[in-house]
Amino acid sequence: MRTALILAGIGFFLGTTYAVVSTLRNYQTAEGASPKGASKPVRAGELESNSLTAPTAGGKSEVLRATRESYFPEISEKGPWPKAVVDQTEFQFGRMEVGEEMTHGFKIRNEGQAPLELAKGNTTCQCTISELENNLIPPGGEAVITLRWKPNSQSDAFEKGAEIRTNDPNNKVFSLRIVGLVVPRLVLIPDTTWEVRDVQEHAPSTTAGFLISPVLSDLAVEKIEYDEERLEVKVLPADLNQISSMKGKSGMGFEVSVKPGMPVGAFSFPIRIFTNTQERQSDGTLGGQAVVNVTIAGRREGPIRLIGPAYLPETSTVSLGSFSCDDGRSVKLTMLVRGAPEEGLRFTEVKSDPDTLKLDLQPEAKGAGNAKRYTLVVQAPPNGPRLTRRDENPAEFRIKTNHPDAPEMILKVQFTSY
Repeated sequence: MRTALILAGIGFFLGTTYAVVSTLRNYQTAEGASPKGASKPVRAGELESNSLTAPTAGGKSEVLRATRESYFPEISEKGPWPKAVVDQTEFQFGRMEVGEEMTHGFKIRNEGQAPLELAKGNTTCQCTISELENNLIPPGGEAVITLRWKPNSQSDAFEKGAEIRTNDPNNKVFSLRIVGLVVPRLVLIPDTTWEVRDVQEHAPSTTAGFLISPVLSDLAVEKIEYDEERLEVKVLPADLNQISSMKGKSGMGFEVSVKPGMPVGAFSFPIRIFTNTQERQSDGTLGGQAVVNVTIAGRREGPIRLIGPAYLPETSTVSLGSFSCDDGRSVKLTMLVRGAPEEGLRFTEVKSDPDTLKLDLQPEAKGAGNAKRYTLVVQAPPNGPRLTRRDENPAEFRIKTNHPDAPEMILKVQFTSY
């Protein structure tokens, strides 16, 4: 019952989240109807070839030169004439992965009384015409025009095509189209970082997410690696209705519990999910085992609160700004401590990265209600190294204290010393 409630609750929220995944916004258009106005300019790499392949009478093939865009086959003023018949001018590829190549052959018949000449006009994908003598289909004959496309980037619904010109006076030009949707092999919901809200002091705190595949029908998890001292991860089966509502063909849910006793401050822990499928590489080939990385992030308030203009509470980060490494920089923060030991709060161990940073705790005579008040000094001493430690790689203090409800603290520091 608890699992069902968790999945149902996050299903509504995550359904909205997933709507922003651009690769799946136009699923209905791509798989149900032709996209209107979906044609896009040709980008570098999309126009792979502009040659026509044709055979000689002996069966061997040769590559004909690309048809000039200004060239149209000559139409006879008097009959007999050819008659170009194409039963299908559009094909739905459905879902494609980045780097995956797909092709489709369109049949064209000559039901007229004269040879039908074919010439290729403008194209937004690779287009080849099956082996023909001089690009001519004899009366009663047929040929195959193949459109091939290999997407090199993720996109919404796509439409690619080629213009075919003929010497049929009633069908001088016709267009062939391939349409579909470019999607990733695996999708995380939410994307990469799963946030733990309202971290509990003495009970587990939970968050949840999904891993789905828009293209695979048998996605499964083989193993999961994570910090078992801090986290507990459960794989929950997700029913087909849930997966389908998120535009997936298969997938599963996850319930992640953060155990009590987390360090005070912001935290993040990696999870590595090993799947039963291969990763799709940039060249379109399948590589090694697909491993999905998730970060579990949150913040524990605890009984210790920091206040000051240089402190960013959302990330438990102190900003030292930019300063000369010769001069150094220090900032002072007010620290309010609830339930401190009678002897007062003490730091029993401080480890810093880099080790040039210093931390000093100074008690104050006055308090705030039932909280004791301290001054915390964060310092990059003068004559230190030139460093940049910002959002992507902040400096960090790992602190152990004598407080029974806050035995550990994590404090991040951002700065640039030049």
